Amino acid sequence: MAPTEIPEHAWLKSEKECLVKGVDDSAASQIWFKSKPLERNFCYRVTQLQLCTDSQDQGWVDKRASGNWTWFELVILPGENATQPRVNKEGKELAWRSHNNKLGDLAGFTRHFGVVFDRRSQLLANLEVGDVLAVRVCARFSGWENKAKSGYIVARVLNEDLFTPHFWTLTSDVVPTLAPHIVDGSYSFVSTSSCVVKAVNNELQSKIWFTTPALDQDYINRLEAVQLITKSRYQLDRTLEVKKGDSFSWFDIVILKKPTDTVPKTETGVSLVWLSHSNGSKFIDEYGHQGQLFDEEDKEQLRAREIIQIKGSLEPGDVIGVRVCAQFPGWENYAEFGQLVVRLSHSDSKPKPVHVPDVAKADHAYREVQDAINRFYREVSPNDEPVYRSATVSLLSAEARADQLITDDPPPPYEKRPLRLLSLDGGGVRGVSSLRILKRIMEKVAEIENKPDIQPWQYFDMMAGTSTGGLIALMLGRLHMTVEECEAAYNEITKRVFEHKSGYIIRHEGTAFISGSYLYEAKPLEDAIREYVAKKLGDPEAQLTETSGDPECKVLVMAALASKVEDGNTAVHLRSYDVGPSVPSEYTGWPIWKAARATSAAPVFFKSFENNGKVFVDGGLGWNNPVLELIADIPAVFGKDRTIGCLLSLGTGIPPEMQFGTGLSSVKDFVSIATNSERAHLQVMKFSSILPRSGDEKYWRFNLSKQLSDKDWVGKTVKGWFGSTKDEKLTYEDIMVKMDDWEGIEMIRTLTDEWLKRETKGLTDCAQRLSMGGEKN
Repeated sequence: MAPTEIPEHAWLKSEKECLVKGVDDSAASQIWFKSKPLERNFCYRVTQLQLCTDSQDQGWVDKRASGNWTWFELVILPGENATQPRVNKEGKELAWRSHNNKLGDLAGFTRHFGVVFDRRSQLLANLEVGDVLAVRVCARFSGWENKAKSGYIVARVLNEDLFTPHFWTLTSDVVPTLAPHIVDGSYSFVSTSSCVVKAVNNELQSKIWFTTPALDQDYINRLEAVQLITKSRYQLDRTLEVKKGDSFSWFDIVILKKPTDTVPKTETGVSLVWLSHSNGSKFIDEYGHQGQLFDEEDKEQLRAREIIQIKGSLEPGDVIGVRVCAQFPGWENYAEFGQLVVRLSHSDSKPKPVHVPDVAKADHAYREVQDAINRFYREVSPNDEPVYRSATVSLLSAEARADQLITDDPPPPYEKRPLRLLSLDGGGVRGVSSLRILKRIMEKVAEIENKPDIQPWQYFDMMAGTSTGGLIALMLGRLHMTVEECEAAYNEITKRVFEHKSGYIIRHEGTAFISGSYLYEAKPLEDAIREYVAKKLGDPEAQLTETSGDPECKVLVMAALASKVEDGNTAVHLRSYDVGPSVPSEYTGWPIWKAARATSAAPVFFKSFENNGKVFVDGGLGWNNPVLELIADIPAVFGKDRTIGCLLSLGTGIPPEMQFGTGLSSVKDFVSIATNSERAHLQVMKFSSILPRSGDEKYWRFNLSKQLSDKDWVGKTVKGWFGSTKDEKLTYEDIMVKMDDWEGIEMIRTLTDEWLKRETKGLTDCAQRLSMGGEKN
C-alpha cells in the first residue's frame, strides 16, 4: 500500500495536504475537505461516521501535561459554498471534535481513527438534506501546528454491518488496520450523553460514563497511551476558585470486566482506577479540559509508569472506561462531553508484570475500624449537640486505588518497615506527665540499641496531638527537639502563659465559665512559640507544612471549629505533611505558631482563635485523645497495605470519672470531660488487634492513674499575706482539674516518676517494639 493510499471503502477522502498554525489562545481553523450537499437517502440511512487522518503536530511539548492543542472536527455547513458551520437554536456551532493529534509526533505521521459517531450522537441527529459535511483542521496557541497529509471518512448505512463501539473489539475485521508506513493508530471514543454526579456527604459518589470496546491480548500488547478529554465543571454555586489538586470533582480512567459494569475491576482489594484530571472551575471551557496523558513515551516517566500499570492490569475481554466522581458535601461533577483516546502501536510488547499489594484484609479491617469510631463519636456526643464529625474517619472505608498502590517494580523480598506512631493527649500543664513517660521509653530504646543520643522524631513516622499534646508534637516532631529540650521549653512557656490572669474581674475558672470569658491572654503563648520556632528553624513565621511535602516525622495537630456554645464538634486537622488527593486540604498555609495557637484555644482558659474568617477552639471535648484521628490518617498517607509496628498513646492523667450528657454545670465538670481520654483508649483496645498486621501486639497506652494517690498526697508551699507561707494539701482530684497550675509541674513529674516504677513490663515491651529497625535514617 502506498503511503498516501486510502482504503477503497472510504465515503469521502482527501489527499491534499492542509496546514493550520496556532497564533494565540483562540482557535485557528480551516476547512480541509467536504462532501457534496447530502441527499435524503444518506441523511435517513447513515448509521455511523468516522474520520481517519494521517497527520502530525509541531507543538512545543517540553511539558507534556499541559496538553495537545491540535485537533480535527467534523462540522455541518449550511451549503456547498459556506465557510462557517451552521448554528443551532442556541447559536452554537454544529461542530464535533473527532480526535487530537498524537502529542509531539515529529518523526512521522500517525494514522488517527477518530470518534465513531452513531445514531446516538448529536451529529447524525442534526444532519438535514442539503447540508454539507466537512472536516475542519484546528490549532491553538503559538508554536502549535496541525499538519494533515491525507484523510478520509468512513460512512456506513443501514444495509451494512453495524459499527458501534459496544459490539466490536479492537481486533474485529470491521476495524481499519494500520498500513506499514503508519507509526501508530489512535482510536477515539466519545460519550453519547452528559453525566451528573452530586456528593451529599463524605462518601465517594461515582458513575461509569462510557467505555472502549473489549480488548484482546494482541491489542493489550500494543497499547501505548490513553488520554481523556472532557467538557465539564464543578458546582455552579461555588464562589471561589480552588487550587489545582484540591478539587473533589474529578475523572478516573478505570478498568472494567465488561462495558456494562458499574464498578471498577478489583484485584486483591485494589480498585483498578487511575486519576485523569479534576475540574478546576464552575465554567465549561469552550475547548475542553485535557486529562493526564498516560504515555509510554513520557520522558518524565511518571505517566509512562502508569500506562505500564494500566497495561499490566488488563486481561483479554476487559475494557477501559471513564468514571465521573464527586466527594464531600456540596461537590458536583457535571460532564457535558467526553472523549477517550487510546493509542496503539505496530510493535507488539508484552505487558510488564505489575505488583498489586494484597490489601483485602486491611481494607476489611479499616471498614470495621470506621464503624467502631463512628459509633464511639455518636455515643460521646453531648445531648442536643451534633455528632462529632471528622472527614478523615469517613475515608477509612474508601477504596484502595491502583494509582496509589500499584508499582511496576517487583515486590521487595521484605516488607516495608512497620509504622511507629505517637498520640499525645491534651491536659494543660499535665502534659509534662506525657513527656516524662516518653522520656523513660526513649531511655529504654537507647539502652536496647546502645545509642545514647536518640530523638523521638528519628523513630516515629507520625505524631498527633491535641492542645498541650499538640504543642508537644510540634516541638518534638516539627522542631526536632529532644525530650529534654521540650521539658525545658515546657517549663518556660507554661510559666509565661499561666503566671498572670488576664484581668481584675475574671480571675477564677468558675467566673470565666459562667460568663463565657477566658482567664489568660494568648499573646505570651504566641510570642513564646514564635521564639522557639525562630530558634530552631530561623524564621518565626515558618510554615507548619514542610517544604519536602513528605517529612520524616509527620505531625498532626487537632483543633475544632467553634460552635455557638463554644465547643467544637467538627474536627480540624492541621498537618505538617500533604495528606494526598483524597482529603480536602482546607487548612493549609498556616505558620507553626498559628497551629499551636488553634490547638491550645481551650474555652475558659483562652480566647477562641480566628483565622481566615473561621473560629477555632482546641479539640478537647471531642478529640482530647487524638489516637482515633491518627489511625484515620494512616491509609490516606501511607496506604492500606502498610503495617503498624508500634502505636503509642500517652495521656496526661486519668481525671475523676464524669458522664457525657449530664451537662457542664461547673468548670470542674468541663475540665474532667474535656480531658477524659480513656473512652477513646478503650475503643482502640477493642479493634487494635485487627489493624495491619492483624494479630500482632501493637498498641500501648500509658496514663498516670489514681492508683498511687490512694495512699499518698502531695503538698506544695503557697504564699500568704505579708510574706507568710503555708502548706497546702492537694489530692489527686485537685491535680487532675488543674490545667493551669504551672507551679505544680514538678509535683506532676514526681507523681509520674513514681507511677512509672509500676509500669516496667509495659514500658519495656513498647520500647522493644519501637526499637525494631532502629532509626529511620
